[in-house]
Amino acid sequence: MVPEIAKYFAGLDTDGDGYLSLKEMQQAMVAAQAADAPAK
Repeated sequence: MVPEIAKYFAGLDTDGDGYLSLKEMQQAMVAAQAADAPAK
């Protein structure tokens, strides 16, 4: 795996079980949307 992707994955895998749960995916989506939203 590419180091950047591994780092990103590790950041998403909040409970550290090596799998992305639905909750973790949703948190990632919310975080991505928050990052994309223009700062107000």
